[in-house]
Amino acid sequence: MPGLPLRQAEPRYALTAGPQTAGTTIIIHGRRLQLPADVWVDGYQVEVRCAPTGPCPDPPIDTLRRGQSWLRFAVQDGTVVDEHLEPGQEAAFDFLQPVLVRPP
Repeated sequence: MPGLPLRQAEPRYALTAGPQTAGTTIIIHGRRLQLPADVWVDGYQVEVRCAPTGPCPDPPIDTLRRGQSWLRFAVQDGTVVDEHLEPGQEAAFDFLQPVLVRPP
């Protein structure tokens, strides 16, 4: 969006997204974590535009998927940006609790 500040990830960050990433190792908040075999990186965002009055996560932002549930978080500090948990999958990303930060 024009006029909004642009935040970009470090240029060294690169990741492949898609089902082939299921079970791979990712880094969140400086910690290496092995994804379960049914969790994969569904996408990543290397830049964000933020409204001046709202919170603005530091990119990159990763999206993980497990079934029909997904979770978006800032890789650098583990801040949860957004999530959708399907009924019955409320614990889909509980394995990430040690590194995630949920805003108040």
